[in-house]
Formats: sequence, C-alpha cells, structure tokens
Amino acid sequence: MTKDDIHQQWLRQHGLIAVLSNLCIGPNSLPVRHAAKEGVSNVSDSGWILRSGDESPEYADNPKNYSLVPLDRLIATDKSLEILYDQPVGTELTRKDTEEPWRWIIDNQVVDEDGRVIAIL
Repeated sequence: MTKDDIHQQWLRQHGLIAVLSNLCIGPNSLPVRHAAKEGVSNVSDSGWILRSGDESPEYADNPKNYSLVPLDRLIATDKSLEILYDQPVGTELTRKDTEEPWRWIIDNQVVDEDGRVIAIL
C-alpha cells in the first residue's frame, strides 16, 4: 500500500484532516480563535492549521503540540468553524472569542467581511 493509498483510505473513512493545537483539545480546551490555510500536502489534508491564539512562539513552533483531527468532526462540535469550508489557500482568520465573527488577516491588518480595517497588527 502506497502513502497515497493510505491517505485515500483516511479520506474515505474520516474526511479531510486539520492540524489542531493541543490547547484546543480536551476537557479544559481553549476555543479555536486563529486559523490559517496553507497548501495541502496530500489528498486528505485540508490545509488548515487551527490554534487558540494563546500559544507562545515556542509552543507554536513545536510539532508535538499539534494533533491531526477530522475537520468535519471539529466543525460538528463548533458550527462557527463552517466558514473554513469556503476559504482558499492563503486565508488567515482570527477572532477574539467565539461570540465574535471571524475576521480576515490581510497584509498584517485585521479586516471584516466588508473589507474594512478593524486593526493593524
């Protein structure tokens, strides 16, 4: 069985996967408040890297601090993540809390759905 066969099998069984910060997993998990879509590395990869936004640079740089999760299952537990389905590669989203709408990060500026600059990073 080739690597591609393994990814195809995963895709059939679980759907696309996302990379999720371990801070967003478990009974004391933090909500997802930052999302970045990179290029995909295989057929089962959604391209999404999801974080709480509270990760230190050291934590964020350690691959052991992330888990692979089925994107559909994650969205089923948090409907506000449905926006991830329609975003292209290169998209970066942020929000202060789960009650706030998602905002786009474009050229180090936080922008709302109408293209208005909300903040400069």
